[in-house]
Parts: sequence; C-alpha cells; structure tokens
Amino acid sequence: MGKHDKAKRDIQDDIKKKSKKKKHIGLKIFIFILILLAIGGGIFAKRVYDLEGNWLAALLGHNKKTLENLDKLQVLIMGESTGMSDTIIICSYNPKTQEASMLSIPRDTFIGKSKSNAKTTDKINSIYNAGKSPEKTLEAVNELTGLDIKNYVIIDTKALVELVNTIKRSRI
Repeated sequence: MGKHDKAKRDIQDDIKKKSKKKKHIGLKIFIFILILLAIGGGIFAKRVYDLEGNWLAALLGHNKKTLENLDKLQVLIMGESTGMSDTIIICSYNPKTQEASMLSIPRDTFIGKSKSNAKTTDKINSIYNAGKSPEKTLEAVNELTGLDIKNYVIIDTKALVELVNTIKRSRI
C-alpha cells in the first residue's frame, strides 16, 4: 500500500466521522425538540386542569383570576336582505363555563301595541331599515327578551351568498 491509499482511507474515515457527528447532532436536536414539546404540553395540561377543563381559556392565556373577571358576551346578529333584518339571532357565550347559546327571533314577531290594529311595520324585522336603525332593533330585542345586549353585527346576506359560492368554487 502506498501513501496515496493511506491518505485516501484517512479521508474516508474523516468523512464517516463527520457524517456520524452530523447524525448525532440531528438526533440531539430532535430529542431536544421532543423534550420542549413534552414540557410545553405538560404546562398546558396543568393550566387546563387548573381551569377545570376550560382548554379555550387556557389557550387564550387566562388563569382562574382573569377568568373570574370575564363577563358573559352577548351579541345580536342581524342578516340584512332587501333593507330589512330577515335574520335576527342572539348569541351568548359564557367564558367561565364555556357555554354558548343561540336564540333565533322570528322575523314576523309582533312588537306593536295593538294586535287589533296591527300593521306590517309592527313586525320586528321592519324596525331595521337599510342600516339606518340597528340600535332601534337592538332596543326592541332587549325589550322583548329582557336582556341587556350592547353589541350587534350586521351581515349582508348577498355577501354571505358570495362567500359560500367562492368556497364552493375553490373546492372544485
């Protein structure tokens, strides 16, 4: 064997050692990431346990003290079509118990004073007039239900149809 063969073997041995080192470094990084994920998962599981299974509150970074200070969220959702609110839904979410509920108010619900002299304007959906009076609809719903809703959302039903059609087209 000559000097060149020995040098060639030395180079090959060096390459093998470097590739083993790279494999070991990759394995160490992988194990380190697994350990971090396990620690993070354990911390998250403990927070969920402390919040009595309320994983959403834990995910949002709440603890028992901040969760106690959160109020119930109530929102009136109105779907606008042809200048009137054809869809009226009360949505409620209690972050303390993670309970959510929805109540749909029929569009023809009578809100007038006299049933014998009822007009089409005595229906709850006629209060909302092309975006000019959502607050009046909110007041009527609060009076009708006895709630104290402060927030509302108006959804244009034409935009909703376009959104659904766009989703359908993207799936094809």
